[in-house]
Amino acid sequence: MNPLMSAGLWGAFLIAGIGESMLPLDQRIAGIEQERLGLVPKERLSAMLRAYDSEVAPEAFSDECARIDTSVLKEIYMASVHIARYTANEEWLARVRCLHSALKAKDMGTKKGDGALRDILIATRHFEEADALASHLMPFKRTLPRILGKKMSQQGVLVPVSNGNLQWTQWESRQGWQLVAMVHPLCGFSRRASAAIANQKRWDDLRSRLRMVVQREAGWYGDAAVREWNLLHPELPIVFQAGAQGWGPFDAYETPVFHILHDGKLVRSISGWKDDGRLLHEAWGELVHGD
Repeated sequence: MNPLMSAGLWGAFLIAGIGESMLPLDQRIAGIEQERLGLVPKERLSAMLRAYDSEVAPEAFSDECARIDTSVLKEIYMASVHIARYTANEEWLARVRCLHSALKAKDMGTKKGDGALRDILIATRHFEEADALASHLMPFKRTLPRILGKKMSQQGVLVPVSNGNLQWTQWESRQGWQLVAMVHPLCGFSRRASAAIANQKRWDDLRSRLRMVVQREAGWYGDAAVREWNLLHPELPIVFQAGAQGWGPFDAYETPVFHILHDGKLVRSISGWKDDGRLLHEAWGELVHGD
């Protein structure tokens, strides 16, 4: 059995029934994800977190992750990265950074590990740091957009503006009935939903109350497609999440997902786009018009 901690440092981990045949933590986390692909992503994430938290305690990340034994440092790093790709928040970025620094200090760093950190930096909108890291990994890599006026402590969105830049803008709740659609420009269902709502008469009532947002992810994809859409549909623009702050109730880790709100409070969420949006159309009619 490989201990998770050096002698005298067991307190940073919870050890329970770890046998010779047990896979490394990162492989177990990946296996849990694969076994639960039929579940909604939030339930999948919860299962992964339970497995992770049963072994790794928050105290492990004190003292620059020096408490973690070298024999398990890489697997804990990759397990943390796996979960951070879902959560995409500052808490999990801090864990990944801590573990990455520990790997470097022990001369255990790899290009794969550096690339994983870059992915999480992108997901948490630390674009300058991600570019600095990429310059050592992939000199040919296209640089990320500049974020103008970024305020990490507030809920915001990134609005595509001129010169390829992104403008940080505060997200403000609106009164009355509203629809917040979590979409992705490279998702076929999202594209069909966006086109239908923008053009079909049956969505006239809903259209003026719709806001479309691209959820943060471990990579920067779809910028050109969003800019093209916004040029063609200035009355119905798509924006990007600016970070995790304030977005917890909207995070679904899949697209499209339609959140129906009243006076800023989430009332119901509809996942997917089946039968030309039938479920969304029925829910909107029932809640807003009492149909």
